Amino acid sequence: MMSHIENSGIAAVMVGLLLAVICCSGKAEASASELKSQRPSVVATGDKQKSEEKKGNELPFGLMEGMQQILREERIEALSEIDKERQATLAYLTEERKAVMEELNRTIDILLKEKKVTMVELEIMGNRIVENAMIQSKGLIDHFFVRTLQLLGVIVLGVCIIGAAYYLVRVRNKDRGKLSNALH
Repeated sequence: MMSHIENSGIAAVMVGLLLAVICCSGKAEASASELKSQRPSVVATGDKQKSEEKKGNELPFGLMEGMQQILREERIEALSEIDKERQATLAYLTEERKAVMEELNRTIDILLKEKKVTMVELEIMGNRIVENAMIQSKGLIDHFFVRTLQLLGVIVLGVCIIGAAYYLVRVRNKDRGKLSNALH
């Protein structure tokens, strides 16, 4: 805000100086033309004419050099202000970049931690699934062996019953055969 006020003050000074130069140059030209008309006509060489033209275009009391010096100082001051603004902007942008990079690094760290937690949770879930599958497969294998033993038990029982029935039939037939031989 201060630089805008200073710049407007500088502009006001420059406008004032330009008006002074314009006013003075008009008076200087008028006085130069009056002097030329009043002096006797003398034939001058080319060098004299050039020096007279330069004197006619110059401002009195070194006003032009003073204005140039003031303008030079104002330009240097304006350029130094611009350089200060540029350096301040670069410093601000550097700080902003640092802040963004720190935030980005924090976000990356958080994401890496969450990734580790997620991987651990997935591993735990995978282990549970594998354990459940192993328990179920062991249960199925145990069930298969129990059913196989039951079937084997039924087969053995059936063979025993058939063997006992055969033996009873044979024993009966022997007893009948003795009775029928005795009856005969």
